[in-house]
Amino acid sequence: MNNPLLSIIVPIYNAERYLHQCIDSILNQDFEDYELWLIDDGSSDSSISIIKEYASNDRRIKTAFIKGHGPSIPRNYGLRRAIGDYILFIDSDDYLPSNALSTLVEKTKKYPDADFIRGNQRILVNEEREAKSIFAEPRSKYADKLISGEVFMVEVLDKDYAPIDALFKRAFLNKHNIEFHEELVILEDGPFIIEICSNNPNCLYINEETYVYRLGNPTSVTNSKKSFPKCQSLIKGASYNAELMRCFSKPGYDHIMHRSVEHAVSAIFQAATWLKKEESDIIYKSLRDLWPKLPNVGRSKLHNGFIIAYNLNPKLAYNLLRFMGFYFRNKSK
Repeated sequence: MNNPLLSIIVPIYNAERYLHQCIDSILNQDFEDYELWLIDDGSSDSSISIIKEYASNDRRIKTAFIKGHGPSIPRNYGLRRAIGDYILFIDSDDYLPSNALSTLVEKTKKYPDADFIRGNQRILVNEEREAKSIFAEPRSKYADKLISGEVFMVEVLDKDYAPIDALFKRAFLNKHNIEFHEELVILEDGPFIIEICSNNPNCLYINEETYVYRLGNPTSVTNSKKSFPKCQSLIKGASYNAELMRCFSKPGYDHIMHRSVEHAVSAIFQAATWLKKEESDIIYKSLRDLWPKLPNVGRSKLHNGFIIAYNLNPKLAYNLLRFMGFYFRNKSK
């Protein structure tokens, strides 16, 4: 029996609300040569029973029930066991348009040397409306042509380095030993994509919608504002991306790294305002220790001011930041 062309990997955590739609969108595709990994990460809702029900009715579905933390461990679990020529990651609260797989596979036939194929996205906002993806003019000028990893990072992906909506050639990932960093609960996607693009891949962008990305899911790790592990992961991610800047210092990469670090720092400040005093104090101390290692572009004047204030009077700085977080949250309602 021949190996499937695609290995589709779906990490799952408390996804009962959207899981049927996600799996059905895969099983109802007009392309069928794939294996589907459904990997649960310790769900406490009905996700596990949903997974088992689907697996009992389709031999292409493979399952695993693990207890990691965040998407990195489940993704790596599937990646290490995948047998398809290409890897496709899908988040369990997203779904695929009906012709997504055939569209992507057709490009693998036309461009067999492509190591990284990225499609376009449609963004679903709060279940109410759809908006075009970030991929638009002038990036369409790079569509349907093989380009370098550096150009792909800077001109096409810009700051969107999520591993979803893309095919990765498994042989390329194995050759360069590229996996997700399992210590990162969030911000795990940047290092993965950056390491791919820094190893001279042939990249292809197609200006066709092959993925529907859902914004506003309150159960996702990204939207878990009160998570202490999330803040710890953001600290690690900011540190790791700062280190990547020193390792991959090609022209153009600094722009991407700076955005990544700046995003991480802003997210740390925002998320930490939700934590208990003792937890936020740990985060702020870690951030203070990390500060000298970060590039100046990732440190706004506001952030710099907080670090100075924290060094002088931690309690006052903490209360000030809590007030600012409360003020902006209520202002945005």
